[in-house]
Amino acid sequence: MIAVTYPCDPAENEPRPVQLILRNAAGQDVDTLNIYGKEYGGEGVTLAEGYDGFEHADVTIPRESGAYMKGSKPSDIPRENERIMTFILGTQAATAARCEDVETRLWKFLSPFFECVMRVYSHRSEPREIGIRLERRPKSMIKRKGPGKNRFGAWEIVALACKPDWQSQELRFTVKRSEMTPIGGGVYEQMVPIVNYGDQPSYPIFASNQLEAATIVTLPDRNTGRTVTLPSLTAGREFLVRTDPMLRTLLVRDQSLQWAKMNARAFDDDPIPRSFIEPYMAPIRIQGGTANTEVTMYVPQFWQRVWGGEVA
Repeated sequence: MIAVTYPCDPAENEPRPVQLILRNAAGQDVDTLNIYGKEYGGEGVTLAEGYDGFEHADVTIPRESGAYMKGSKPSDIPRENERIMTFILGTQAATAARCEDVETRLWKFLSPFFECVMRVYSHRSEPREIGIRLERRPKSMIKRKGPGKNRFGAWEIVALACKPDWQSQELRFTVKRSEMTPIGGGVYEQMVPIVNYGDQPSYPIFASNQLEAATIVTLPDRNTGRTVTLPSLTAGREFLVRTDPMLRTLLVRDQSLQWAKMNARAFDDDPIPRSFIEPYMAPIRIQGGTANTEVTMYVPQFWQRVWGGEVA
């Protein structure tokens, strides 16, 4: 894994261990709020000591017990529940008016009605993110003065992460037909590594650029040794393939019903196993298309904890 420098503003000489991010549906960051360490002496938002729920999500272990059985038999697949996170945010400014501005900006990000992204930095792991929203109203931890008199605030935040895993930068591998090996019959092939550094399982995702000619793409079914061939797609289309069995597999940008042709072309139900760090080389094949045809494989990296979990 890549070591990431602990972010620090040289002018303030204070780390910002956390950021809150508003992100649109296209995945673009719209606004970012830095949250500093408790030693920070400037204007803004700080993270106080005593946060919880960042390390391990709550789990339920289903158990079976028979009439004459001593104890019980635990399931091999524990159920991971939503993550409840509690932490205290401080607000501070030189004047009460400026403190109002700081808190107004904070509540722009934290709301029960929509998610923001919390990004946390560490000394050794890549930055990790999780989507959160307010699970209940923020509770003031200090006695508030009258309106217009508060230069400091402290808020207990209880946040809900319905998707309990942290996520770091996804892995991506792109093949281009002009750089692939012809194997006969107008088919080109290139091997890609099936790998997952995260300590949680992951389903790979595949996407193409805009096709310039009729194209048939064959994709690896993770590390099973099988492949899955997509239906022929004509020029002007782009595709997205999601291997998670809970999602519609094939999406095409022109909204055509190509996904219906995938009914008999299923990927394996299982994801890439957790901490699968020895690459399994699997083929991507392109038949037809042009020299510019590209296919990219994305492997999201999920983690149980806010940092750590990498296998050397």
